[in-house]
Amino acid sequence: MRQIIMRNAGHIEAVYDISYDSVPIGSIWSYRGLTRFIRKLRPFAERQRKRFEGGGVKGRTRERVSRLSPESQTKEPPMTKATPKLTLAPPQTIPLDKLVLHEGNVRQIKAGVSIESLAADIERRGLLQSLSVRPILNAASEETGAYGVQAGGRRLRALQLLVKQKKLAKNAPIPCIVRSEGFVEADSLAENTEREALHPLDQFRAFAALRDKGEGEETIAAAFNVSAHVVKQRLRLAKASPLLLQAYEGDEITLDQLMAFCLTDDHDRQEQVFAAIQKQWNKGADAIRRMLTEKTVHASDRRALFIGADAYKAAGGIIIRDLFDEDDGGYLQDVPLLERLVSEKLAAEAEVIKAEGWGWVEAAVDFPWNHHRDLRALKPVRPRSPRIRKNSSRLFSTNLRRLTKRATAPSRTRHGAI
Repeated sequence: MRQIIMRNAGHIEAVYDISYDSVPIGSIWSYRGLTRFIRKLRPFAERQRKRFEGGGVKGRTRERVSRLSPESQTKEPPMTKATPKLTLAPPQTIPLDKLVLHEGNVRQIKAGVSIESLAADIERRGLLQSLSVRPILNAASEETGAYGVQAGGRRLRALQLLVKQKKLAKNAPIPCIVRSEGFVEADSLAENTEREALHPLDQFRAFAALRDKGEGEETIAAAFNVSAHVVKQRLRLAKASPLLLQAYEGDEITLDQLMAFCLTDDHDRQEQVFAAIQKQWNKGADAIRRMLTEKTVHASDRRALFIGADAYKAAGGIIIRDLFDEDDGGYLQDVPLLERLVSEKLAAEAEVIKAEGWGWVEAAVDFPWNHHRDLRALKPVRPRSPRIRKNSSRLFSTNLRRLTKRATAPSRTRHGAI
């Protein structure tokens, strides 16, 4: 069975039941057919309305119709209690000489805490973050006028250092958040643990934004207490392919891999190698560097040493430098240019050697194995000195006379010999 509720100007006109056999479910009706069907049902609708008004409709049908009545639809929902809004304490300015380090501050170990660099940063930019303090009470639980810093001990020490350096007044107004609820240790611990360290990629992009606004590498390095080489490294990382930066942001590659990709500035080459390492098991930084430099010549190659980096760059060659690893001079990118320079210099050296009197000179970067098979090395013979020749002639003459005299002497026999 299916119930049909007929309305007239927003009021219920009839509620009646029809069987599935009387209405073909899923069929498409024309406007004329639908109008004709409704006209046939009007007598039944009138009886159904009277039955509803007289209380004849009961159970589920009456509840369903009651929910659809205009009175039920205009009924206002019950009022709920409003949730109280959170109120935040506004910062207050407190003289610096009224601030002391609270004994409940959880940061007790001073190792590795740099106060000088933070003081220099505050001198350059001012205090960027307020201090969290609590009133110090006496034995009678009365405020003494002093405040203990429960979060911001490094900032307090940096401000006191600026006072010692005569760069800040000892009663300078300091913005503070005054708290009195909860525990000192809880607030101090939350201030040091709930903060999130800046993602390295955000730092790379921030350095690039400063550089785009006209800040030099040396200026950025001095502002953030790092070396100029570190600034160059981070700017190089910020210039990587957007595909690699997205992969690094999604933890698909590590920082070492990203640094290896930044060996070259060619985004197409970076993305090509990135797609290639997805198909091999070795995805380390060394493998990435080998793939990026497979068509280059290392600066320690004998051809590069023979030409020299200065002559190569003077001819328009490009040397790729690895800012993140010891590259021993970098990689020479233009290999055809290097080979041309080597050939020209070898030819010039061959002419110089040939001018010494040699019949022919052959010069090449490499010779095939056993290329000198038909050649014979000549061993030099040192000529004898005149004194040696004179002594040799005298000795030869003496020996010759001795032999001649012995040959011409009469033979002698012993007496009594037979």
